[in-house]
Amino acid sequence: MTSTDSSKNEVSDSKIISGKQEQATKVTPKLKLWALAWPILIEQLTGVLVSFADIYFLSLLSDEIAATVGLLMPIILLGSFILPLFSTAGTAVACQLMGAQQTHRVVPTYMANVGICSLFALVLATPVWVFSSQIGLWFGMTETQNGYAHTFLFLIAFTFLPLGLRFSYSSILASRGLTHWNMIAALLTNGLNIFLNYVFIMGVLGFPKMGLEGVALSSIISYSVGALLLVAIVHLHVKIRFYLQGALVDMRNVIRPILQVGIPNAVEPMSYIAQSMFVSWVIVSLGVTAMGANTYAMRLLFFVIAVSWTLASAGQIIMSYYLGQGDIDRVKATFYRVLRYSIIFALTAVTAFAFFTDVFLEVFTEDTAIIELAHLLFLVALVMEPARMVNIIGGVALKSTGDGRFSATMSVTLIWSVVPFLIFLQKTGAGLVLLWVVLAIDEILRACFILYRWHTEGWRGKSAV
Repeated sequence: MTSTDSSKNEVSDSKIISGKQEQATKVTPKLKLWALAWPILIEQLTGVLVSFADIYFLSLLSDEIAATVGLLMPIILLGSFILPLFSTAGTAVACQLMGAQQTHRVVPTYMANVGICSLFALVLATPVWVFSSQIGLWFGMTETQNGYAHTFLFLIAFTFLPLGLRFSYSSILASRGLTHWNMIAALLTNGLNIFLNYVFIMGVLGFPKMGLEGVALSSIISYSVGALLLVAIVHLHVKIRFYLQGALVDMRNVIRPILQVGIPNAVEPMSYIAQSMFVSWVIVSLGVTAMGANTYAMRLLFFVIAVSWTLASAGQIIMSYYLGQGDIDRVKATFYRVLRYSIIFALTAVTAFAFFTDVFLEVFTEDTAIIELAHLLFLVALVMEPARMVNIIGGVALKSTGDGRFSATMSVTLIWSVVPFLIFLQKTGAGLVLLWVVLAIDEILRACFILYRWHTEGWRGKSAV
């Protein structure tokens, strides 16, 4: 591959890149928001489509099975949410290094990020696998529901390591503006996942009907294929070469900035997931109707959240590069533009869900009680989702500027302050709608703090590079 072949779509240097050669090479990612965002959007939406398909196929078995797996989402998010957030630390640091023209440190950053993410994946997967037979009971599930949970979690824990590899290699391509390769890999990976879901659930092509095990097995296979595909793209096509001689010394010099961004990136969502576990505990006590309404409503809202994360990821690349150059005005302009697009989309999408709830939910269920309850949840979401967009966009922006400590401390404090109210709701038997109102208040309060921090520019001077 020559620079002529890829000048329009890929970074300016397309020669074989190693840690030593990078020193003399100017690397400039594309800095147009939509050019970066649309491949990430396709990648995100196909991921949401897989989650949508998982619940659809499980709903063919029963609403109870689908709802049980849906309430295990906090556990599943340890792999599919925490790991990509942690891996973006490598993206942010690499982009800042490119902006500062410290290109000799870029490949060591990639190498360190892959190692850290893989180790983190193993740390997260181990307790899920070890305690898979108990987690459902901790959520207050019945023995039958816990049996479903055990079956699913015992297998899904094996997806964490390939996800760690996949997201760390994806961050390498994202830092260079090559998000279209991530999109292609995601399309192939998630397409395979949906196909295997169909094969294993429906029992076609000579395979037996595997039920719940089939959904987990399709994830293991497809995520492993996706990880290997990205490894091949990075090393064989983009020709980024890792090296051994002097690698430990070079990586040691970049681990600190990665952790400076990565730890706040992980701490805040870890607390959010812990809060979500309490939410699941409360919802289980409300019965199968509440479980189903929450699961199906959240599957639709994941499309809104995916768009927000898409814009946040693209904005992070641009803001990190400008931050490395010291161009604060462009950093701020990018933030407000991304935030505006996200809020407009959230309001539009949730309004559609609220007006046409029966149309959307009939894909999953014919239970009118579930559909009516989900309609009320979408009305609450009209207030909650714009605030969530502020938290996602603002949180990523603050972490990219090196101000992750404020975002993490503030969010963790407010997230855990909600827990006593959740316990109270569980003890009093309050309904699901009131639970969502409490969560909406939490999102709104955090959004106010993040907007204040960004407006007062308390994040300036905290760059990791």
